[in-house]
Amino acid sequence: MRFNLEKELNTEQCQAASRLDGPLLVIAGAGSGKTRMLTYRIAHMLECGIDESNILALTFTNKAAKEMGERIRSLTGKKLKKLTSTTFHSFGMGVLKQYIQHLGFKNNFTVYDTNDRMALLKEVILNLDYVVESFDLYELSALFSDIKTKAESS
Repeated sequence: MRFNLEKELNTEQCQAASRLDGPLLVIAGAGSGKTRMLTYRIAHMLECGIDESNILALTFTNKAAKEMGERIRSLTGKKLKKLTSTTFHSFGMGVLKQYIQHLGFKNNFTVYDTNDRMALLKEVILNLDYVVESFDLYELSALFSDIKTKAESS
């Protein structure tokens, strides 16, 4: 092993990183070393013979996912082409694209981000011959979200 968990991590991090069986939920505040612990845990799993294709590392930002993958590769000295280190959103989108047809939907859908929603609202307003500037697009977007949420809970 190229690293020693006990030297690299604090007691709680080491305890979590050493666990090999099953999933692990880590709840800790910002800057507490979650990504560091996860990186070492995955490197430890790989060093213990767990195949990289059986490991799924999810985080919230593209930057963190990329950084985690790079750290793991650096720790292990391996290319790890089958290791999945990505964001929750990207992983979820991939699963939907691959399997959504089993739910009766087509897989050629698009998920709109804030900029896409605003552009669509502007386009609709213009197509209705209204003046875009007379609307608060963020308020209008929130209204549609509220209507959708209430309709789904009924």
